[in-house]
Parts: sequence; structure tokens; C-alpha cells
Amino acid sequence: MGALEGMVGIVTGAGRGIGQGIAFALAREQATVIVLDRDRIPRNRLLMSLRAIGASAEPLICDVSRHEQVDAAIARSRSRITG
Repeated sequence: MGALEGMVGIVTGAGRGIGQGIAFALAREQATVIVLDRDRIPRNRLLMSLRAIGASAEPLICDVSRHEQVDAAIARSRSRITG
């Protein structure tokens, strides 16, 4: 059992760099990881890597400089987690 099992982490800029590292750290602790990035290709590569290690991960496109996209991403995250 991981320290974050049953919890959800939303990671922005998850496709590369620090965001990617944070996504893996959350996944190792068994959190469900919502990966947000404005670029599909790096986001999808991360998603495949996370799922390959058995992590629960969901992808969303989001540019955090656009307030409406952030609001929409949070709403979509909630609906994906709660069903």
C-alpha cells in the first residue's frame, strides 16, 4: 500500500521535466494521477509510461495560462474520478 493510495494528484506540465517527475512520484505512492499538459505527444508518452508501471492515470489537455481551461480540467478530473 502506497502512502497516497485513494488520493488524486493533478499535475500540470506533466509531459516533461519537474512535472513528469512529480507524476511518477505520485504514481509510485499509488495516487491516481491526472496528467495535464498542453502538448499531446509528451503527455501521451508519460501516460503510457505510467500505465506500464501499473499506475492509475488520466490525461487532459490544459494550458494553465487560460483560466477557463483550468476550470474545465478540474471539472473533467472530478467527473472522471467520481464516475
